[in-house]
Amino acid sequence: MEFRTTGKERLYFAMFMAGQSLFNQLVNSFSQKFLTEAGIAAAAVGTIILFVRVFDAVNDPLFGGIVDSSNLKSGKFIPWLRISPYLMLIFGVTLFAMPASLPVNAKIIYATVASALFSMAYTICDVPVFSMISAVTDNIQERTHIISRNGIGGAIGLFAMSIAVPALYPRIGWGMTAGAICLIGMAVMMLMFTPDFIEYGEFKTGKRLQGTANSIQTFVCKVMTAAAGAVIMFLMSASGFVSGADVAQSDGALNMIWFLVTLAPAAGCLLSLAVFSRYKLRDKDVQLMAKANSGEITKAEAEAAFSHKY
Repeated sequence: MEFRTTGKERLYFAMFMAGQSLFNQLVNSFSQKFLTEAGIAAAAVGTIILFVRVFDAVNDPLFGGIVDSSNLKSGKFIPWLRISPYLMLIFGVTLFAMPASLPVNAKIIYATVASALFSMAYTICDVPVFSMISAVTDNIQERTHIISRNGIGGAIGLFAMSIAVPALYPRIGWGMTAGAICLIGMAVMMLMFTPDFIEYGEFKTGKRLQGTANSIQTFVCKVMTAAAGAVIMFLMSASGFVSGADVAQSDGALNMIWFLVTLAPAAGCLLSLAVFSRYKLRDKDVQLMAKANSGEITKAEAEAAFSHKY
């Protein structure tokens, strides 16, 4: 099958994901450091993360349903993708521009509200962009190509963040750093397995629920992020971590930080292998499902050519 998209369109997908990664990593990777340096206790930061992520994750399937049922003039996905970078810019900068003069309790409320608003803006971006992959083409190889480029774009964004933020915020402050990163992310954005599930679901049920399928993906990601972020902050609090800028940490806190960035991720990777080993859908069979879904072949012809029964 020929590709349905042009090289420029596939490049724009990857650029969009790079910009999205800048926003995502800024908030998810550096908000904990920002908030603890602002004087909020690690346990309180963990509670904020847990509350906001779980609240936001519950909203993901709801927004997925909105996407599937929407019938906007410029399409199901494009309107959301046009507005989401502006919303993430506003709420991302708002979070890191928290006034230092606020009392601690006011800072906790401020951080909770700003984080929740940013996460909701991110949902408005995340669900449609993944749904578009299965909407723009039924060619499995093309989808794999797009997803691979998206992964590279996201990795570039992550790499840029790991260098830029530590270099900038000590010199220009958190607010200016967040503003610069968010502006770059928005500019880039303006220029996985989930698609397989969508084809499988349509093949089995006759319903193509792209928004719902991708919202479940973001729901799971955010629940896991919430659990991981909260547990990390709770463990750091229990180890004696002290909030504040330029604070000397105890040996117990330093050992806990070392454990959380080395052994814990390695154990998670090993555990994930057991899950991935049970994934049964094959590209060849999903391609057949896509052909049946588009009417090129019958469902019976597709089933007869499957590598095994589903």
